[in-house]
Amino acid sequence: MPRFVFAALLAGLCASCSSADEAKPGGPRQVATQAEAVKEAKEVDLKLLEKADRVVLVPRGPKPGESVTVKGDDVAALRKSLVPKALSPSGGKTVATVQFYQGDVLLREVWMYPYGEWGFERPGTKWTTGESDDLVALVRKHLK
Repeated sequence: MPRFVFAALLAGLCASCSSADEAKPGGPRQVATQAEAVKEAKEVDLKLLEKADRVVLVPRGPKPGESVTVKGDDVAALRKSLVPKALSPSGGKTVATVQFYQGDVLLREVWMYPYGEWGFERPGTKWTTGESDDLVALVRKHLK
């Protein structure tokens, strides 16, 4: 009888732990290839960004400037501008990072080159995940 009670308590604890973990977004997963980065973006990262209620645009470079917080319809527009696709990665300097938040929780951060190549910040290599003229236009609109 005590084993049964212990097993029931343990099962209840495990169930509550898993539901608590689901409520909190995990950090971005490390991936080994660009194809994995695109797949992870489609299956995990972009779905998570649907919860974002604000975005912080952080200019980078020699004279980075001040960060700008974006709310409302432009949060969805920024999310929709991130369309993952396989393309040849290039090189460049990050001109801005786009940080998606739900409340005070950072969901994901995206790096962006000046011509629109972008990717999710991940442990390890920065894999190119897409390219977007819309992303460039939206970031420039707010970081005048």
